[in-house]
Amino acid sequence: MFGDDLLWTAFEWSPPYGERAGLDTSTTLMLLVAALVKAAFLWLILRAPLPGPLDRRARALRRLLYLAVAYALVLWHPIGLLPDAVDTASQLALWTAIDVLYLLVIRWRSRLLRAAAAVLFAVELAGVADQLLDDLDLPQVHLGEVVGLGLMLGSAAATVLTVVGQWRDGRWSRGTLIAGWASMGWWR
Repeated sequence: MFGDDLLWTAFEWSPPYGERAGLDTSTTLMLLVAALVKAAFLWLILRAPLPGPLDRRARALRRLLYLAVAYALVLWHPIGLLPDAVDTASQLALWTAIDVLYLLVIRWRSRLLRAAAAVLFAVELAGVADQLLDDLDLPQVHLGEVVGLGLMLGSAAATVLTVVGQWRDGRWSRGTLIAGWASMGWWR
């Protein structure tokens, strides 16, 4: 029913690279289930917001999140044809704006939670900025393995704080929260 390449594309949201030997039954089943779950998450993200007025910042955040989803689904390919520095710079700009708007839009209900999120967002963005320096062949901060692991853990912690902040805010749908928690495991 599904070819291996089509199934891989449905799971990964990008075409497979290189030749792929036939997938065994358990792998095919896992990819099919994962593709269906990712499609359900996409529907939760793209569905219309709950009724009610959105302020200017919330509307901007929603549009930027739509742009991030569009990048993950489609825009990665045309942007991937450009130099790596263009891709990294656009990701840095997009996620800087999203992170700042998260800090402004979410009602954190705790200054400590907001401050922790701000620090973790800054650490996450510092990692992307370091990658941009590398892409531009400029001197970069040479991160050791321990610091690199810290950046990965900081990124995961930023996701956790964002979902906790959304939950405590009370205006985010259950589907959005579920998608946020699931992104910790395998979203991409």
